Amino acid sequence: MSRAFSRRAGSLLAAGLAAVAVLAAAPAQAAEMASIAPSLGTVRAAVGPAYAAPALSVTTTATAATASVTLTAAVATAATEAGVCAQDATGTYRDFPRVAAVTLTPAGWSTTLSRSFPVGTYTYWGCAKINGGWYNIGARQTFTITGAAAPVTTTPVTTPAPSTSPAPSTTPAPSTTPAPSTTPAPSTTPAPSTSPAPTTTPAPTGPTSYGSADLQAVVSGQSVTATARLTATRPTTAASAGICVKDSDGVNRNFPLESAVALTPAGFAETATKSFDPGTYTYWGCVKIGSGWYDVGERKSFTVAVPNGPIIPIFQTTYSATGLAATVSGAQVTATAAISATRLATASQVGICVKDARGVDQDFPKETDVLLSPTPRVVTATRVYVPGTYTYLGCARIGTGWYRFGTPQTFTVAAAGAVDAGASGEPMPKGDLPGFTQIFSEDFGVAQGEGLFPGVYGAKWKSYDGFTDTSQRGDYDQDIISVHDGVLDMHLRTGSDGRPKSAAPIPLLTSGGTVTGQVYGRYSVRFKADALPGYGMAGLLWPSSGVWADGEIDYPEGGLDSTMWAYTHCVGNPQKNCSYLDTAVAFTGWHTATIEWLPGRINYVLDGTTLQTVTNNVPTKAMQWVLQTGTTGDGPAATTDGHVLIDWVSVWKYTG
Repeated sequence: MSRAFSRRAGSLLAAGLAAVAVLAAAPAQAAEMASIAPSLGTVRAAVGPAYAAPALSVTTTATAATASVTLTAAVATAATEAGVCAQDATGTYRDFPRVAAVTLTPAGWSTTLSRSFPVGTYTYWGCAKINGGWYNIGARQTFTITGAAAPVTTTPVTTPAPSTSPAPSTTPAPSTTPAPSTTPAPSTTPAPSTSPAPTTTPAPTGPTSYGSADLQAVVSGQSVTATARLTATRPTTAASAGICVKDSDGVNRNFPLESAVALTPAGFAETATKSFDPGTYTYWGCVKIGSGWYDVGERKSFTVAVPNGPIIPIFQTTYSATGLAATVSGAQVTATAAISATRLATASQVGICVKDARGVDQDFPKETDVLLSPTPRVVTATRVYVPGTYTYLGCARIGTGWYRFGTPQTFTVAAAGAVDAGASGEPMPKGDLPGFTQIFSEDFGVAQGEGLFPGVYGAKWKSYDGFTDTSQRGDYDQDIISVHDGVLDMHLRTGSDGRPKSAAPIPLLTSGGTVTGQVYGRYSVRFKADALPGYGMAGLLWPSSGVWADGEIDYPEGGLDSTMWAYTHCVGNPQKNCSYLDTAVAFTGWHTATIEWLPGRINYVLDGTTLQTVTNNVPTKAMQWVLQTGTTGDGPAATTDGHVLIDWVSVWKYTG
């Protein structure tokens, strides 16, 4: 056991285990963010401006009209039905035949539709049924049929539910028949004689009026239960009946409707429950007789309040990011965006997501537990990037799904001019050696201030951070690491919280961004340190398994005010040192320490000279290398302040 670290718990065992726990979180976070990419297609169709009718026109003859329309959507959206809706002067729907199973895209979907009309003036517009709700699209226009009225052949079609959704286009109401409205037709008014009735139930042959009584809604959180008594002056079968609803945008949000409802003067008692987003809604009774919809009874409203907890939108919601911009200053990038949602939605994470040229997520730090709304929320974030070109856009996690939105933008971090990395007077070795292939090297050629590590070095380095060191008298804090003048600088000192701060950078031997080890290898570091009582250093080979009994190799190790030692812990009994060596060389001044770990042999090399060869208890399982500093003994005085500098690091793989 090291004299310098005589009070440490199991010779860095605590640090090793803590590092395994902390660093294991990184892949999980990467996996979570990788789930963003598949969610690109999950952003739902937008309300209102997301749909448009850039081309809409009608040509007429004496008794017929032909409509041409092009409908677009901001993102590809499936519509159950789409086409051209129309109303006559009384407000009765006289739609053109609609097309089923349509996909609206930014490029547009086009169609031409024809039908016969009685004499009169009609209003028309584009329309589509999406996720059970009808959308009126484009500006409303008019056309006029001036010829003699001709018989119109009616064909039952699938008609949207609430009266504000287009009603069937094929059922003209005779001039003596009132249009469906929110006021029941007078009992002396004949029912539409030309409307086809369902084959199973003939439409009433005498005068019939429809009504609604006892309409009310009870709100409990986001769940609403509505009741009504729907009536008819004569026994009539309604193809559908229930309680219709519109939100404040005029979008249909009906309660579930009943089918094949027997209406009588006594009334049909309807009760329905549905969840709603926060907002105010209008509701009323509605019935479908034959192929025509009738709004019945008075209209009322209910309000769903904003809940105290997270809001997960129930209805269609679109998220957007405007004003996306990024400012690059050296390796540091600051990005901003205004993020909004068409409906209230709680995002567990929201911010600006980034991918590098390989498609790997390199996101800016995100805000948490944010309530998004139609009012944009400006987010700004800063981080350091390695040279390269990056793509960025807005992103949010709603419920369990990730959404990316906004027009993708790019920024580029240029390669910085390398400073002189030969600060120690000895250049970094480059290339393979007999029996070894070089797999990692770093000479710290790009400057970076404190508080940013790993930053531009993120593809090749990680670090212990945010937990106590081995002696429990200090903390690991990667913010004390900087790079300047061609060296990595660990500035050891007492923090503002009164706790000594140290660091432990870890070279990543593979490109996956995770800490991995290898079996055998050659490890070299060029370094020097100030003589700091109460602080120490250990170049540590620790089992990748996290099982201390697999072995441990420490070199150089010792108090920074003392000399460098080498330790080989016994495999299977790591509390015991199976070899140790005092180099009698102080940490001050530039030195190169090398561990050569081979099958059945360990060589401890200082400045090119092999000081010791160990052949017993040589580990045989994968190990990871950590350049660890920390507190020793009784810890440092609060005024102790100094530096450990690393000029370069190099790792080779053993090839035999």
